[in-house]
Amino acid sequence: MATTGVVNGTDLRIYKGGTAIGRATTCSLSITREMREILDKDNTGSWVTSAPGRKSATLSTDAFFTYDTSNVKPETLFTDLDNGTLITWRFTTDETGDKAWDGSGYVTSFSVSAAVEDNTTYSVEITVSGAISLVTES
Repeated sequence: MATTGVVNGTDLRIYKGGTAIGRATTCSLSITREMREILDKDNTGSWVTSAPGRKSATLSTDAFFTYDTSNVKPETLFTDLDNGTLITWRFTTDETGDKAWDGSGYVTSFSVSAAVEDNTTYSVEITVSGAISLVTES
């Protein structure tokens, strides 16, 4: 059943190859479109004319660092970065009828934070490669 009302942030997750990234505490998808300026000698006024250009996107997540999750482990994401592996991802609530974003990309950032007497966490950024598809969960 499709989610109604405001989506609870707990429900959205990043999946790698069909498996959720384990122990995630945050996740985000950022999609941007560059604008290209159109300037010629007939258009020398103070107002800029623009047209749509290229699109790009990144995903990021923060998670508790653990070796015992049944989902995607931190060392798997490090290995993807180290090997330059193209991965498939999905950003979704995993609820039938909800929208989800699908694509491929590369892990381009991996960091671990371990403060005294605090939970160890890690952060990952995925740079999208190619087009993103908006699909309906089934």
